[in-house]
Order: sequence, then C-alpha cells, then structure tokens
Amino acid sequence: DCRVAPSWLRVLVDAIVGGNAAAAGSRMLDWDGTRIDFDGAAMNFHGHGCNRGFGRLYVAGPPRAPEPTLFACGGAMAVERATFLDVGGFDGEYFAYFEDVDLGWRLWVEGQRVLYVPEAVAFHRHRGSGMDPVRWRELLERNALCSLYKNYDDANLAIVLPAARALMAARAAAAGAAEAAAYAAAERAFDAALPRLEAARARIQARRRRPDDEILPLFREPFRPSAGGRGYWEVQRHVV
Repeated sequence: DCRVAPSWLRVLVDAIVGGNAAAAGSRMLDWDGTRIDFDGAAMNFHGHGCNRGFGRLYVAGPPRAPEPTLFACGGAMAVERATFLDVGGFDGEYFAYFEDVDLGWRLWVEGQRVLYVPEAVAFHRHRGSGMDPVRWRELLERNALCSLYKNYDDANLAIVLPAARALMAARAAAAGAAEAAAYAAAERAFDAALPRLEAARARIQARRRRPDDEILPLFREPFRPSAGGRGYWEVQRHVV
C-alpha cells in the first residue's frame, strides 16, 4: 500500500547520518499525491498518535529541513539497525497500530533522536490493510494504553493512567454497541498484558537517558481529543 519517490531512501539516510539520529520518517501523500497523509507526528497525553495535516490538499512549497519528531510513521521510515535491535524493535504484541509511536517514544526515552524529513516523499493508500473497524478500534485503544504504561516516568504515569482509562470509558459510553465492545475488549487485553508490560517498563525505565520534561514538548497536541462531540469534550476538560 506504499510507493516512494526515487530519492526517498537517500534523503532519509542522509538525514539520519547528518542529524545524529536513530530514525527518520518521511512526508506521506495519498496515492495520487494530491492530499497529505502524514506531515509530521503528534500525540495526545493518553497515547493516541496522529498524522498531522491528514486529508489537507498538498501544496508544494520551499524545501523544509529535517525536524525532531516524537515518532516516524511506520509506513515509510528508516531506522539505524543496531539501535533498532538494541531497544527491542517494534513491540511484537501490538500486531498493528501505534507500534511506530511506541518505538519513537522509547528511542527518545533512551537518549536517541527521531527526525521528520519532509523532503523524503512516499505515497500511501490509507487503511490499505482493510482491517475490520471493530478490531482496528480495539488495537488502537489497547496499544495506546500499553505505550503510555511503558514509557512515562513514574510521576507522570501515576497521573496519566487513571485519566486515560477514564477517557476510554467515556469514549465507550458515547459509541455504538459494536464499538463499545471493542473498548471493553481493549481494556481486558491491557489488563491481561500487565505482567508483560511491567517487565517491559522496568527494562525501558532502567535505560532512561532523557527526562519526560524534554520529551513532552514533542507531543505537540497533548490535549487533542480522541473522539468528537461536546459531551466527550466536556468529560476530557473535566479530567484534564
């Protein structure tokens, strides 16, 4: 579901080498190159990553230099192999969705850098995998909880995890029956994974080389809602 411009790989590799980075991600456009699929990363405080600029018309402008980013979109990225293996690579338990968010977050925690490289261009068929929407929702919600559980420091996790679970319950309450079942399945799967996640968290935090205060600005949109509607937004305002 992805194709790349002829210069794509060279531009990414040059950015990694020249920017002393562990990983770099590209600008992603839709298959026809007319709309933006990914123009940099953002994440809200409860672990939901997003592709900035999604759906907007693409208008070519002057060249843009690489910039630090929380994560590189896994659809079109490059990563230094030894570092990728050293930090444990993608979390294989995620299966799909937010595994790139988690990897980038871990890299920053462990003292590495990740760059967004707008001049490296790829073309992507969004949701080309054709996953069932209920399964998609379950994976998104479970994996977001897993990422924040592993990667926040102790003080921030104590604040964020209860808030994240409260907001997930609010999204479930606002959803239809099928989607509400996906939220419930996600919460059960997260709880079942806690022994594994505790071990993973211990490894990551033992390797911490950068404080949360230096990572949080990379979220860019920490209070971006993960659902629509005035009712949900009011719940999020109250929780925040």
